[in-house]
Amino acid sequence: MKAMQRGFTLIELMIVVAIIGILAAIAIPNFNRFQAKSKQSEAKTNLKAIFTAAKARVAEKDDYANPVGATAFTQIGWAPEPGNRYLYNYAGATIARDARFGGAAPACVAGTATAVGATPKEFMAVACGNVDSDVFIDQWRINGYNFLWNSSALTQATQAGTDNENTNDVSL
Repeated sequence: MKAMQRGFTLIELMIVVAIIGILAAIAIPNFNRFQAKSKQSEAKTNLKAIFTAAKARVAEKDDYANPVGATAFTQIGWAPEPGNRYLYNYAGATIARDARFGGAAPACVAGTATAVGATPKEFMAVACGNVDSDVFIDQWRINGYNFLWNSSALTQATQAGTDNENTNDVSL
């Protein structure tokens, strides 16, 4: 009768569970990091679109924005798609994150644009959000020379009170 009973021993089942646990411990942090990187593509794409719209405004009106009256985003003709995860700032105008992602982001560096008639004409647009659920803000900037960079490490060093510029766990 014992010869007909087949199955796994408790030791075999425990080994399988341990292997699955080790694989999960390796895979889950990598999954979270790649998920945060994919969310950053929103900020990069939108900042490139702001750059293009701002350059078109310069070609047409010879300024990046005139913040008197309408907002700078309206003047350059740009708005994010619904469901944006980042707060966007350009020439004193701010577009908040979608309410599903917490509305306005924590403190963010302000975007700038030079005044009408100023020379040289320059601007900087900023996107801020927390896409990896840590205490630090993920912050991207683009300037009038089409230079896009992640300034989160500088922000994190300031928040943490350190000089370490390599503290961002989700970078380029």
